Amino acid sequence: MVIIAIVVTIAFPLNHWLTLTMLRHQLIEIPVLLFTGVIFGKIIWKPDAKNVSFSVSLIIFFMFSLIFWMLPKSIDLAVLNPLFNKLMNIHIFIAGICAFSIIKDSVFELKVYFTGMISAMLMAVGITLRVFNLLLCSSFSIEQQRETGIYLITIAIIMFIYTTFILMSNIINPEKN
Repeated sequence: MVIIAIVVTIAFPLNHWLTLTMLRHQLIEIPVLLFTGVIFGKIIWKPDAKNVSFSVSLIIFFMFSLIFWMLPKSIDLAVLNPLFNKLMNIHIFIAGICAFSIIKDSVFELKVYFTGMISAMLMAVGITLRVFNLLLCSSFSIEQQRETGIYLITIAIIMFIYTTFILMSNIINPEKN
């Protein structure tokens, strides 16, 4: 019930506030929806991704979902059109459910690939937002783009270190996998 309340709160009362700045939209709204989807997947709905081809399909769905919602046109539409924003909220929530299944059931190599790809994508988007001196999303200012870029780069570095830690711990102690 709490998960539904969080998603509804983000989709309705907080929606306008979250879309006022790029930092809130990219670093509060999307991650909170993803993590509520992960928690929902853990508590309520548990898809089984033990089949490698199903795991790969979930990874492709998850990555394309994040890529789509990081495109400047998608960001602008989500900020300017409340209905499109609700669609984004639902889609990101579902992607979070898929992420839980990937993390829980996938083989070790796919888990490393999954976290590595997310960190690479966040790094690429962060560098793009930070380096380009041109307005990529018309809904936000260049200053907001640059600020968001710094935070995305920081998150990407943390995720890369985490991925490396997981990989190295499995190399050192493979029977834990």
